[in-house]
Amino acid sequence: MTSVGERIREARDAAKMSDELLAKLACVELEAVRAAEAGGDALSAAEVDRIAQVFGVRRRDFLRTGAAHAPLTLLLRSSHDDGVEAEVARELSSGLGEFLRVVSDVAELEAALGRPKVTLPRPPRLHRPRGEHAGEQLARSVRAHLGLGDAKRISSMRRLVDELGVRVIWVTEAQLDRRIDGASTLTPRPAILVNLLDLERFPWRARMTLAHELCHLLYDYKRARPALVSPQVVKWGSIAEIEERARAFSACLLAPTTGVRALVDGLDPASDEAVRRVGERFGVGQTVAINRLQHTFRLSAETRLQMQRRSVVYEADFSGDLVEPHEVGFRNGVLEALVREALRSKKVSVVNARQLLGLRASEPLPFEELPLERRAPVVADGEDIRRKAERLLHEKWPGLMATHAERRGNAWQVQVVEGGIGRRAVLCGHLVLSASGELLESRLQLDSTRSDASSA
Repeated sequence: MTSVGERIREARDAAKMSDELLAKLACVELEAVRAAEAGGDALSAAEVDRIAQVFGVRRRDFLRTGAAHAPLTLLLRSSHDDGVEAEVARELSSGLGEFLRVVSDVAELEAALGRPKVTLPRPPRLHRPRGEHAGEQLARSVRAHLGLGDAKRISSMRRLVDELGVRVIWVTEAQLDRRIDGASTLTPRPAILVNLLDLERFPWRARMTLAHELCHLLYDYKRARPALVSPQVVKWGSIAEIEERARAFSACLLAPTTGVRALVDGLDPASDEAVRRVGERFGVGQTVAINRLQHTFRLSAETRLQMQRRSVVYEADFSGDLVEPHEVGFRNGVLEALVREALRSKKVSVVNARQLLGLRASEPLPFEELPLERRAPVVADGEDIRRKAERLLHEKWPGLMATHAERRGNAWQVQVVEGGIGRRAVLCGHLVLSASGELLESRLQLDSTRSDASSA
């Protein structure tokens, strides 16, 4: 049986990642990683889980089959080959691994529910006239293949990708670095991650991100990258060319040249009214509207700069791409709906449902249609925290026991005793844990056979 250390070394070698970078991304002590790779047993289950997440796989998959061929591992390898490993890894560590793990859970639930495997279409490329950008050629090809016409507004990018069978995970900058607009993967099923940034000011951003990632899904994965991330500023070697084409694709898919030309017919294409019409009709921002006008009417760079200096206010209809609050979060929305259906069909247990949704034992299941006894919390808040403290003590200080948890403001103070089984229990201090169970501080006075534990 392959050891944990061997799995870690396999994944690191495949990603061409140093042990120092892995330890930093996984928030694990470097010496613990090195000890595990050397054959020791220095890592807790939580630490192994964080290491698995760096490579975008679930812990059980990491232990069973490893992560050498996982989509994120291959993306990290390509970033190393481009000479930007550390830069890419830092940005990817802020959510992409969890996105790919959620997609694995989604694919597994769909299989359990008997859903057919999704196969994306391969739109044939239309003829590319001289001077046309490659992104515009692909956008015209997709519009023709999907019967969207060459001038029609796409009222809902959400509906378009949904009809193609693509799952969308919506998150905010609290869960994904704001430098990343989105990401996508073809493995184990087509899915898109959208970072909902500044929606009140820029309601069109989600539409652009969906269109951008759709380009990746339809045209870019044959380049041996089963996952791609889309940063706002591209500095990543060979990814830059792919990103430039996807940006052009998204602009041209949403605001096609024929439609822009017909809409502005009879107007000065450099006027504010032209910008307003394009922005409102096609649901794009001012910058994209100006870029499409410049390209369509061959405006000079100087004219484009003058247009950008002016602020054009307009309102477009974005109701077709509205995202409800309950849909936002890695394990909300798509995954939650599938868990609900799987519970109803008895394809998963209540325990598995809690694990899939990432719920603590003290949290109820969010399905009000279930009988109260099935969705009620497994334990009270205090007992949940005590159990987490117990596991932490077992990993760090074997022989100590957590006996009682008491809320103190936004944190929990957990009483710790030594002994208690075959010997008198002696109070030796307490741990301070956050509401989610993370160790904030340890204040333990141990006997002479142990060292004192100070602040964590």
